[in-house]
Amino acid sequence: MISILLACVLSQSSPPAIQWGGAHSGVERIRIQLVTDAEMLEDAWRLTHGDSIDGLPQVNFDRCRLVLACRGRETGVQRVASTGVDHSGLETVLTIDASHSRESREQATQETTAWGLFMIPLAPERVRVRRNASEDPGGEPQWETLAVLEPEDRRSR
Repeated sequence: MISILLACVLSQSSPPAIQWGGAHSGVERIRIQLVTDAEMLEDAWRLTHGDSIDGLPQVNFDRCRLVLACRGRETGVQRVASTGVDHSGLETVLTIDASHSRESREQATQETTAWGLFMIPLAPERVRVRRNASEDPGGEPQWETLAVLEPEDRRSR
């Protein structure tokens, strides 16, 4: 019964109201990191913007946190996007999509290092980052956990 209730709660998601992303971060491997203060945000922004802080957003870390997700080197991925943020009693569940672009043929063959930065609430503190690993876009989701992040966990995964 609890698993059915949890599945219902987790299936009622909506994307974060605020998110940033792009095709080129320069990060060669998959990287998922919790960003909990202004210094970490500046580091993440520099990482995804060629060591520049131009356009650095102002974030009130007393009210929210961010999750940085870098796809690593891949072909045809134009950005990492969040498709949902859910809350169970124990954790925040962030669902991301870093799949191949359905854009033009030219973009589909372009090598990228896509990234996304997502605003999430402060609580629950633990954050599970997942993706739908199903090969069938219209089929049942097959959730794959990519990382479980804790506030004191400042290292990337």
